[in-house]
Amino acid sequence: MLGEGEGELESELEGELEHEHGEQFFGRAFRGIGRLVRRAAPLLRSVARVAAPIVGKVVAGALPGPFGALASQGLNALLSEQEHEFGEHEHEHEHEHEHELSEHEVSHELGEHEAMAEAMAHYAAQAEHELEAEAMVGAATTVTISRRDRRALRRLVPHLVRGAAILTRILRLRRRTRPIVRVVPTIIRRTVRSLRRSAAAGRPITRRRAGAIMARQTRRVLSSPRYCSAVLRRNIRASRAVVRPRARRARAI
Repeated sequence: MLGEGEGELESELEGELEHEHGEQFFGRAFRGIGRLVRRAAPLLRSVARVAAPIVGKVVAGALPGPFGALASQGLNALLSEQEHEFGEHEHEHEHEHEHELSEHEVSHELGEHEAMAEAMAHYAAQAEHELEAEAMVGAATTVTISRRDRRALRRLVPHLVRGAAILTRILRLRRRTRPIVRVVPTIIRRTVRSLRRSAAAGRPITRRRAGAIMARQTRRVLSSPRYCSAVLRRNIRASRAVVRPRARRARAI
């Protein structure tokens, strides 16, 4: 059974994109996001500790068996295993690298392809079925990476898509964290930037390195309520910018 207020964040975010409201109301909703994310922060940090190593292993190819089996029945067993493994260090590094995540990182204007990826992540958070959600996130992962980076990382992109899909499934296991699926494109962009820096420094870009970087970015982003709030606000702005024109065109037909 859901606790009191368990679905508030989901309702708040989804309602904002389903109805037209004045800018004053929209501003109040933005402020509410921070409060609601802070409420979910303890659970989100726990999910981050569990999800990060799983995502890293999926990207690195370190988990045996087909992805489909992992994404269904085997996932709960892996979650329990990781929770046991990391339970002793529950508060260790809880605020690690928090200073590296600042809201100014999400203040720049998104490119058209990035805004489309944000809208896809929004739909993934709302999707009724897991396969639909993972398909949307897979598309968002590919779209949010620039053409130049896709060419440079062409061998890694399918593995980043798999990592994004398993992270989406983990976040959707709990209703309170389902809206946080909207941060997945940001985790992918941060991962790609880190991979670019590694390449520029002369380090080989392997699946293992990509897995380690995506695991680190997953934990950093999900463990920072302030940063998650900023990313969710940006997702709402970008999604509204994509959804509104499409809705107007649909009504005009």
